[in-house]
Amino acid sequence: MSAHANGIRRRASHLIRLAGLPPLLVVCVALLVPARSFGDRGQWTPAQPLSGTPIHTAIVPGDGNPYHSKILWWGLTSEPVPGRVWGWRTGNDGCAQFPAASFDSIAPWNPGADIFCGGHSSLADGTLLTHGGTEPGSGQGLKDSRIYTPAAGTGAGTWTSRAQMTDRRWYGSSTTLRNGRALISSGSMYDHIWIHGGRRDGAAPVMATGRLLHRFGNPNGGQWDGSVLP
Repeated sequence: MSAHANGIRRRASHLIRLAGLPPLLVVCVALLVPARSFGDRGQWTPAQPLSGTPIHTAIVPGDGNPYHSKILWWGLTSEPVPGRVWGWRTGNDGCAQFPAASFDSIAPWNPGADIFCGGHSSLADGTLLTHGGTEPGSGQGLKDSRIYTPAAGTGAGTWTSRAQMTDRRWYGSSTTLRNGRALISSGSMYDHIWIHGGRRDGAAPVMATGRLLHRFGNPNGGQWDGSVLP
């Protein structure tokens, strides 16, 4: 009998004695308490090399022919293979060893935008929503949002561009809500912002607008943000 199980039984006995219950009931309750084994804690398999650097990973449902799930990963767009889809076959799903025989490399893919450093969340219909990312050649965020739809069988799936967000986001968060929508929040817009006070573009301030701060981000071509009070 493990020390963990003995500890549970002692605590159960103590609580029941305090309640004034007979010893026989103490024994019955103790027998009903399951003992946890070391295997319940899980374990890590040895590392396996992959063709590329999977910084982001996501799992989407398959159709069972032959994959019960598909795994997407993507990383730096500067790499030869910035992203890939893997198929996950049923069987060999334990943690004793890496289930290499259950994974198939289906195809590389390109979502049409640099979604590295963006956010993502799974939707109720089995698709994957990604938002934001990295503007090419800079550390600025993107307004981009996209949907990945898994393909049947051994297909690689498709990416569809959706409406852009109001603000740029870099390292933002996406949370799937119970009504099927996704809440997109936080993240950075730029890696650097210039702040100017008073007038802008030579225009005279109107009323109290001379006390405003004007923010200028440095994505490609530059971008003025809305003015704020200091």
